[in-house]
Order: sequence, then structure tokens, then C-alpha cells
Amino acid sequence: MTRLRARATTIATLLAVLAAATPVRADQPAGAPPAEAPPAEAPPPEAPPAEAPSAAAPSAAVDPAWGTYDRAFAELGKGDRVEARADLLELTTRWPGHPAAGQAALRLAQIDARAAVRRTRGTSANRVARGEVVFWSTAGSVLIARDLCIDNCSSDRESAAVYSLAVGAALGVSLLATRHGVEPAEAQLYNASQTWGSWNALAINDGFADNEQEAAISIGAQFGGLAAGLGLWRVWRPSPGEVALANSGLLWGAVLSLYGHLLADDEPSMTTVVALGDVGLITGALIAHQVPMSRGRTLLIDLGGVLGTLAGGLISFSADDAQTAGGILFTTTAAGLVIAGIATRGWDVKAPGSMRVVPARVGTPGAGASWGAAVAFDL
Repeated sequence: MTRLRARATTIATLLAVLAAATPVRADQPAGAPPAEAPPAEAPPPEAPPAEAPSAAAPSAAVDPAWGTYDRAFAELGKGDRVEARADLLELTTRWPGHPAAGQAALRLAQIDARAAVRRTRGTSANRVARGEVVFWSTAGSVLIARDLCIDNCSSDRESAAVYSLAVGAALGVSLLATRHGVEPAEAQLYNASQTWGSWNALAINDGFADNEQEAAISIGAQFGGLAAGLGLWRVWRPSPGEVALANSGLLWGAVLSLYGHLLADDEPSMTTVVALGDVGLITGALIAHQVPMSRGRTLLIDLGGVLGTLAGGLISFSADDAQTAGGILFTTTAAGLVIAGIATRGWDVKAPGSMRVVPARVGTPGAGASWGAAVAFDL
């Protein structure tokens, strides 16, 4: 009995030691057997090391529509309306639904409106232009009176009567024809056409008229040139600068042809000089049709030709013969015209518009608009 009690005491002691060594969960009853531990989870895979951001990584792409608008805005600030208009037109064509397209359409309308004002400024009918037509028509009538008197006026009295009637008739007709006004370019074209007719009559007659037949050709050519001018105005409508450059082409074509004859040691003929002058006129008209031209720039180009001729004249004093002098004059005159044309290529470019800060309503699609400030340029 004593041995049995000793064994029970030993077993109880062992159980107590085991119970003290096993942790009991809070939600586990005190006498319950210990719960099995859950299987250990596998450790998560190691994340790859983060790469350092590359220094050459590109920045976020800029909205191409707004980029085009900003470029056009910068070009307006520099006064380059041609490139600005092209960019704005591209914007409205490629991204018609973009918010920037609405702003671009407004800027296009402003540019076109200002361009229309500049085109009409100084080109509307005025009294100066009318006076030019009246003066040139009256001056041309003196040549007509001379031709009418060939083989017809036997006395000074008759000559005076013909001249008076011709000049009076030209004055009255020109005043009546221009009573509703005439534009500067229109007046230039009429005057140039009348002169062109008389110029070509010189080639046909090989000089001024000497008999009634040549006189009829001279008078007919002058009226024919004027009729051509009336027709050209209705189909061409040139600017004053275009007419001026065509006239300059005729002048310098004739002058260079004379120097060319000297260079070739050839006797100049009126037919050749007039024909080359006509080539210069056509060349000037074609250039003016492609390159915007004003009367002011044309005068500067003419001045370059005059300076070139003067320089050639100074140099040719030391020439040994006429051929050398002709070559010098031809070269310096042509060089003067070309240099003047290049030097004045920015003459008609308007300076950049003035910049100012103006209040503006700003906002983004889907968000409320608010008041802010914007930079505005005079277009």
C-alpha cells in the first residue's frame, strides 16, 4: 500500500510538471489537451532589389495640342504671323475637339482680321490715286497730240489747237472716268499699262513715229496698253508693290540690255532693248507674285541699282575700251539690285506686337473656371 501510494505520488508530480511546461491559450479550457501548432508558413519570396531610377528616363509627354498652341503663341510674340497661323491651323485641323482648338480658332480669326485691315490700309480709293491717273493721262495726251500733228499740222496755230484739244480732252475724260474713285494700285496699273503701250510702239516703229502710219501705231499702242490695264485690274488685282516691282523690272531690264550690248560690242537696237525690257517686266511681276512687296522696298531696290550704276561708272573711267566698261557697268548694276533685294528682305516685316498682361477667365474641362491673368500680343 505504501508502494502504491508512492507511485501515484510520482505520477501526479510528473503530470504537474508537464502541465506547467505546456502554454495554455486564453480560449482553451484549462483541462483541455493542448492544440496542435499550425504548420509553419513558408517565408515569402524575397522581392527583387528596386532598380535606381535612370537619369535618362524621359519626362511625362507634353500634350501635343497645347504644345502646338504654345509654339504658335511664342511665334506671335516674335512677330512671325505666317508660322503662327500655320501652327494654329494645324491645331484646329488635327485636334478639332481639344480645348486648345477653341482658343486657336479665336487667334486665327484675330490674325485674319488684322491681316485684312493691313491689306486694305492705304489701298482704298483716294484723291491722290485719282490725281495720278489724271496727271498721267494728260501727260500721255501730249504724245498723242504730237503723233496727230505728223503730216497734218501745217502751222503753229494748228499745232497749238491740236495740243490744246488733246490735253483738254484727256483731262476731262480722266476726271469723268475716275469720278467714283480709284485705288492706288489701280492707278499705278493704268499708268504703267499706258506707258507699256507707248514703250512697245517704240520697238514696232524702231523709235518715235515719223509718218502717219507710225503715228497711228503709236496712238493705237497707247490706247491698247490702257485697255490691257483695265482688263488686268479685273482679273489680277495687284498690290501697289507688285505693280512697282513690275515697272522696276522693265526699267532695269532695258538698262542692263544696253550694258549687255556694250559688253558684246554690238550696236543696240530698239527692238532688242524693248523686248528685254518686257522680259524684265514679266520677271518683276512673277517675283512680286511670289514675294510680298511694297512700294517702299521697291524704291530701295531701285536705289541699289542706281548706286551700282554709279559705282560702275567710277570704275569704268579706267577701262581701256567700251567692252570692258560695259562689263563693269552690267556687273555692278546687277550686283546693286541683288544686294539691295537681299538687304531689304525684312523691310516689310512688321515689328513684334506689344505685350501686355490682361485679365482672363481660365479653367480646365470638368472643373470650375476662375479669374486669372494672361499675356496678350497685338497681332
